[in-house]
Amino acid sequence: MCFDGTMTWRYLSEDSVFGSITKMIPDNHKYTELQIAHTVRKDGKKDPLNYWLRQGEELPVIPGDIGLSKGIHTHTEWWIKYTDANYDFFKKQGVCIRDGNTLNTAYIYDHCRKNNLNPAQVTEELVEQFSSWNISEAWTTFCIREAYPVERTPSWGRGAVIIADPMLYLDI
Repeated sequence: MCFDGTMTWRYLSEDSVFGSITKMIPDNHKYTELQIAHTVRKDGKKDPLNYWLRQGEELPVIPGDIGLSKGIHTHTEWWIKYTDANYDFFKKQGVCIRDGNTLNTAYIYDHCRKNNLNPAQVTEELVEQFSSWNISEAWTTFCIREAYPVERTPSWGRGAVIIADPMLYLDI
């Protein structure tokens, strides 16, 4: 556990996108949490878990190969409640890739040139990802997600969230 707080785990199904959802909610901040997909319980059971753990304690889950995963791994996202202050904090640290329906084609092209990637293919994949994940704005340091599956609803309730997840952006 990376902080003192509550850890919950819920098995969704082998066929769901995520397979399972592990949420780690800190005691000292009510507007942030980690969400981890594809984990399995160490004991192999599928009953939900709900523990309070101290920082440094071992989690009762491990990386799995459930949901739409491609081998044993986890997918971790840091979710932050959308506020103007939180938005401004992350915004000053990154480059905008998408704002509304406008793409930063110069950044995408430069990224593709530096990494020997096909700009047309990368752009197509980004647009698909933004659409399927309901991402309204994407930066190299965060994105804004307007809607998400109910099982991923954060502990503070519905509404837009800031997701600090480097797997979503062009800075990798």
